[in-house]
Amino acid sequence: MNTGGCAVPWKDKARYAQLMAQDSIEAYKAAMDYPRIVLFDRGIPDTLGYCRLENIQVPEGLDKACHEYRYNENVFLFPFWSEIYSNDNERKQDKELAEATADMMERIYSELGYRIIRVPLVSPEERAEWIKETISNLDMS
Repeated sequence: MNTGGCAVPWKDKARYAQLMAQDSIEAYKAAMDYPRIVLFDRGIPDTLGYCRLENIQVPEGLDKACHEYRYNENVFLFPFWSEIYSNDNERKQDKELAEATADMMERIYSELGYRIIRVPLVSPEERAEWIKETISNLDMS
């Protein structure tokens, strides 16, 4: 968006997906050097889910990357929350598509063998505490 390019979901979905996959793989690789637990806002499988949802071609190598670059088996999922959903300059999906996106992400991660952990619909502070407590009770290695 900052460069005025077309690789945004409301202009060129295929190019956006390609860059999304590339950035996710680079972030994954960079995180491998960290000595502590790393939480990702989005993961490589998100691009696969996006492509399915938007019915666009999957970028070359993405299926392989989803199997090669594995995250911890436990994946936190923030379910769609209608009461707090709003649009802004970067979030242009309507509520129905946003909810379908959340459902697709759960499907994709489940298909890939991840264990979905749904984060409760509570305040950000409560979510953070809940996640920290959950991590301390899981094998996150």
